[in-house]
Amino acid sequence: GFTWPEGDQMKFFNLFAEESIATSHKQVAGYSVTDRTRYQNYCRLSEIMISTMNAFIKKLVVDQGLVLVTDLKTGNHEITDCIFRYGMKIHRKRKFPANHIAEYGERVPFVDETKLVEHSATQLDLDKVRSTLEASFVASPFLTEDLFDIEYLRNHYDVPFIELMSCLLFLSKVSKEITVLPWFGSSIMIRINKGLVGASS
Repeated sequence: GFTWPEGDQMKFFNLFAEESIATSHKQVAGYSVTDRTRYQNYCRLSEIMISTMNAFIKKLVVDQGLVLVTDLKTGNHEITDCIFRYGMKIHRKRKFPANHIAEYGERVPFVDETKLVEHSATQLDLDKVRSTLEASFVASPFLTEDLFDIEYLRNHYDVPFIELMSCLLFLSKVSKEITVLPWFGSSIMIRINKGLVGASS
């Protein structure tokens, strides 16, 4: 979470409103010496916030996605049989499955079980994501994607953001065709493992 001293969160949003009004509405292009400290504080808090947001979105996608299936003993799971859950924070006293797969009915290992994102994906969603990855992997065995560039991701993969994340979770944890790793800023690296047509060796 944020490591700001008490009161800094409110200070940041107040400063954001003031600077937005100054630059967007009043068209202020420069700042006087008397504004320097306030603006430097705003920049410092902005850096902390952006860094925290970057770390959070990558951790949510890479480390805290859970695939729920009806039977763990079944080796071949279809994406239409899976439910994908994402929690804000993992509970310290509950074991998170190392393979990110659990059975329906198991107590989810997240803090505050009401604050979960739960979603499903279709075979068509998976086919679109897989074919887009196939095309990319012809040129290179890995690629990077910025998770905050949602409009690009939506247009490039032709599926909504949460469906994309669920398909990536399925491909990495269930079918194990890819590996998803944290990268710089708000980006992840997607690396080919096996099985995708046209993948380079």
